[in-house]
Order: sequence, then structure tokens, then C-alpha cells
Amino acid sequence: GGEGGVRRVLDLLADEFRDALGLAGCPDAAAARELRTVRRDG
Repeated sequence: GGEGGVRRVLDLLADEFRDALGLAGCPDAAAARELRTVRRDG
């Protein structure tokens, strides 16, 4: 709990973010700026 728990949660979130970037084909966060999204209405 406490500070250690917060650090653990932040580490887990950072790991998940890196995994998501990898699945999107981005080697790092800077490359994510080049991603394009498509909006589908309806």
C-alpha cells in the first residue's frame, strides 16, 4: 500500500501502454504521433 502501491500501479500502467504501442506497431511513444485514427459514425 501507500507510496509503494502507487508506484506499482504506475509501473503496471506504463507496461500496458508499452504493450499497446507495440501492438499498434509503434516502437515508442514518439511514433504514436504518426498514428491515424478513423472515425466511424453510426
